[in-house]
Amino acid sequence: MGRLAPEVGEFGGDVRLDRVTDAQNPRPPGAEPAKPPLAVVVVAAGAGTRLGQGIPKALVPLAGEPMLVHALRGVVAAGIARQVCVAVPADDDELAAACRAFALDLAAQATAPEVTVVRGGQTRADSVRAALEALRAGTAHVLVHDAARPLTPPDVFRRVAIALRHGAEAVIPAVPVVDTIKSVAATAGE
Repeated sequence: MGRLAPEVGEFGGDVRLDRVTDAQNPRPPGAEPAKPPLAVVVVAAGAGTRLGQGIPKALVPLAGEPMLVHALRGVVAAGIARQVCVAVPADDDELAAACRAFALDLAAQATAPEVTVVRGGQTRADSVRAALEALRAGTAHVLVHDAARPLTPPDVFRRVAIALRHGAEAVIPAVPVVDTIKSVAATAGE
């Protein structure tokens, strides 16, 4: 059952993730590999200054809801994670509250992952590290996703999880590029 874990404070020490091997999860020949515990880290700690909206990118509305909510829905719809850990800016209570509200909405779903909210660091790497340190013990695989990618199809997450279950040590997903839409003025200089 999905639940909101307590907020994690200060972090330190080395991060170790135990990998579950096929020897630990025997299966009949030809069967799908066992599903090791998987977590998804969603990085939402950026200020979004290049976007020019005056608010963190993760809070920018898309179809009436923050981009972060769309990103989290895609992760949850994939049905692959036992835990989702969201790294938010250290000083952004609004974004942390949005994460908590999303987690509470999920709590009614029997198959929903646990949602954990952590305070991010000065850099993306610091934010990812904070999230990794907040993951449950025994997590075998971790997917790192950006809240700034709100429309990633759930199947992308599923395919990454399958590749990991089949022995890939790392997976970098890619989707076909679509045309960029730009807004231009009717006359030069406007």
